[in-house]
Amino acid sequence: MPTDLELLTEARALRQEGRADEAQLRMLALVTRGTSLWEPYLVAGVSSLSRGDRERALHFLRLAADRESHGTEAVQLLCRTLVENGNHHEALQAWFVRLSHDGSREAITGFARFARAWEGPAEALESLLNCLPKIPDFRYSEYAKLERQGGLPGTVVIPEEALPPARATFHHMDTPNPTAAEFPAVRRHLIENAVVRPWSEVVVQGNLAYLPDCVDLDEHLLYETFVGLSTPAADGSMLLLRRESMADWLPEGIVLTSFAVGNWAHFLTETAPLMALVEAENLPVHIPLLVARPEAAQITEMMERLKHPKRPMRVLDRPVQVGKAHWYGPVAQVPFEFLKARAGLPVRYGPGDFLFSPSALAALRERLGLGARSQGSAGAKVFIDRVSSRRKVRNREAVLDFFRGAGFDIIRPESLSLAGQMDIFGRASVVAGQAGAGLANMVFAPAGARIIAFTGHPVDVEPHRYWASMARALGHEFHQIAFGAPSAELHIDFEVALDRLAGLRFLLEGSA
Repeated sequence: MPTDLELLTEARALRQEGRADEAQLRMLALVTRGTSLWEPYLVAGVSSLSRGDRERALHFLRLAADRESHGTEAVQLLCRTLVENGNHHEALQAWFVRLSHDGSREAITGFARFARAWEGPAEALESLLNCLPKIPDFRYSEYAKLERQGGLPGTVVIPEEALPPARATFHHMDTPNPTAAEFPAVRRHLIENAVVRPWSEVVVQGNLAYLPDCVDLDEHLLYETFVGLSTPAADGSMLLLRRESMADWLPEGIVLTSFAVGNWAHFLTETAPLMALVEAENLPVHIPLLVARPEAAQITEMMERLKHPKRPMRVLDRPVQVGKAHWYGPVAQVPFEFLKARAGLPVRYGPGDFLFSPSALAALRERLGLGARSQGSAGAKVFIDRVSSRRKVRNREAVLDFFRGAGFDIIRPESLSLAGQMDIFGRASVVAGQAGAGLANMVFAPAGARIIAFTGHPVDVEPHRYWASMARALGHEFHQIAFGAPSAELHIDFEVALDRLAGLRFLLEGSA
């Protein structure tokens, strides 16, 4: 029988290949086992159900998956929302989050009213509604005053630093507005008697809630709010936090519990550099790392590679009270999400959105033993073949043939071991591919590599800034090419214009 981690790894791989039905079956198997091994953005509340209630939820999901008539399209959307938390149905998502984290009669009644007006199989809806009232009745604690990381005394780990000059070109698209020229100092803070929660960047101390300085509550959506763990006050001065039972207590710990551990790109550029800094500081090895549960074997392997062999690592499934919590400021200013983007409105990105610390990334490379390799020979040309149910390249096979003809090695990073990824990208002078998590392997490439990213958006959207800023911090040359039409939807399919690529062939012809 496969382990929980094997099931989850299979599900993610199948979903990347566009085999959604098979991926869903793996996730349903996890539900029936009552596992706590969930991706961070999966539906909140399901993992807290009793086994009987999980079976009811599973029954609903099977009904949604087994129906084939056109009239069940809405149920299939709900199914994907429950399993992947993909925001396919905003109203339904909102009601379900309220039910999961509130459990009040008002929320249950409101959902039932919404469901009756919704065209879907009655049996499926009835099954879901039968399990909802039994969800634990979560209540919220009082408001905690929001404090910024900068208000805490701390030790400077990386001083404020100038970002290297940008070497970015945007082809057939708008050029994003300039970002900041400096990355702020990175500090380590000691917070006593702190409440630390998995997937959370917010650390709570009594009636105070600390969050990074770079978070703008007028523009950014906190991950904690997204999953129903918190609700900011209208004026941004307070945060309503869900009450959690503190079953565990630790005398000391190093807080690395961000949601970033759920995605390879975010982990590699946000959490992994912090782990390298922890060991560079030589903090006593008896202090454990506090992390959220990794969802991929490669992330677990990277964690083991980065930490001191004698340093324990505590994987959190629930909140824990920590006597002395060592909390680091961010080494990457990457908002979880933008409020306007969720509302379908244009986003005005600030100069501090999507910045990466060059020194933190350099510390990661040094910890991995890549510093010397960056001075060696490099000449490989790598094309990242991305297979996913979202942001599909419609003429993928033709694109692969084009890059094979240009002398590129075609790889799928998720099929390689960590050592394999580091070896291939560590020898690359040119890395090309669609904007996606695999592109973050540019971290392993020698400084000065040429990075070529495809996107379906010719206007200023999040991926333009994210990948360009990452390349800038690493000292790479960056090119982004747009092939789609303007769209408010972030995850759009598009077709790569091969004649346009042929006109840019000089980018593919050797070292940057």
